[in-house]
Amino acid sequence: MADRFLSNNATEVVIEPGDQNRLIKKIREAIDEVSSSPALDTKTRWDLIRRLRAVEDAVLSVRLRGSDEVEAATDSLVSMILRGLT
Repeated sequence: MADRFLSNNATEVVIEPGDQNRLIKKIREAIDEVSSSPALDTKTRWDLIRRLRAVEDAVLSVRLRGSDEVEAATDSLVSMILRGLT
């Protein structure tokens, strides 16, 4: 019963093609900035790039896999950033 309720009341975020292209461009710009940042050590740089690539992959495949992967990849990236700030 709970499964039926959740599936009937779940919200699926839609990313329009134009928005998808803008997001991918911004993610790739962020990857370029991180990869060339002298302020980050190598491990941190690679960890950030790995998480940014996961977000990029999720955004690219959102039409096939839905928005849950975008949310999970973004959560992982944001969590890493917040841990680094504390």
